[in-house]
Amino acid sequence: TVPAMVLAQRGMPPIGLIVATLVGGTIAAGSANAINCYLDRDIDELMARTRRRPLPAHQVEPERAVVLCVDEKSQIQALDRTAPILPMLPGTPERATHDYRRSGTSSLYAALDLASGKVIGSLHARHRAIEFKRFLQTLDAEVPAHLDVHLIIDNASTHKTPTIKRWLLAHPRFVVHFTPTSASWLNLVEVWFSIIERQAIHRGSFPSVRDLNAKIRAFIDGWNDRSH
Repeated sequence: TVPAMVLAQRGMPPIGLIVATLVGGTIAAGSANAINCYLDRDIDELMARTRRRPLPAHQVEPERAVVLCVDEKSQIQALDRTAPILPMLPGTPERATHDYRRSGTSSLYAALDLASGKVIGSLHARHRAIEFKRFLQTLDAEVPAHLDVHLIIDNASTHKTPTIKRWLLAHPRFVVHFTPTSASWLNLVEVWFSIIERQAIHRGSFPSVRDLNAKIRAFIDGWNDRSH
């Protein structure tokens, strides 16, 4: 805003005018957002877009169902630094070599419980529909049988193969809710993937895929112990 005012004025406008413009613009934008939120609060219901979708229609009772945000973090690289990482010291940041050795990759499937924050994780060497089916079987075994399971997942091709569709039809307690196309970032589990990347993977050194998997499993165990 200020650069545009300077260009229009061909010089520096009065300070009072700049302040008034910024304050007025902030108030106008905030008011418009509040009005839009108020007017659009029931738009999905009015347009009947959520009538048959139990999550946005508030038809999922916590006592009868669990909501899991599901996705996979594929091809996590096990990178081994060519020299030991030097720890942080007073006045000196942590230091690591720029080069590394690749030891292989691992794919992490994760389901974040929306209510408790706990994570069910499974590690696989590959990233295909068959691995996703195995993860669904893991969820089926982990979630108590009396609960319905609502899955929030993206539109990846491995989530919609005939094999997966047949499995879901054979397990009617599983209900799938796809995120909009090209909007998988809306899935809360993506935030958790960012956390595990920053806290357990990015700054690590892993001589083997086994070491990488052990670190990931330890992080998940610690996360679940702290979640509430």
